[in-house]
Amino acid sequence: MIKEKYITPSRSIHELPNGMAYYNHEGTHYRVFNSYNDALDFATIGSKNIKVFADFESEEKLDRFLTGKSIVDDEEIKSTIEKTGDNKLKRKIR
Repeated sequence: MIKEKYITPSRSIHELPNGMAYYNHEGTHYRVFNSYNDALDFATIGSKNIKVFADFESEEKLDRFLTGKSIVDDEEIKSTIEKTGDNKLKRKIR
């Protein structure tokens, strides 16, 4: 079962089928985490020790990142891949 948790009406966490999760802050900022628990800890206790896998300021870019579409053509997504250092990103997020 895929988990979804609303922390407040404008903040939520959504588990992805691959075990990763994303945090939606007011529909204007999205952070992707390696696990649902990491996202929950980040959202509820604000831990700075939790590694953010990817960070986006639009739902469209989050969707493109998660589906692997246009990754090579989008500079923000390319820089996110470079920052994470994960060369297996396309395989991991599908």
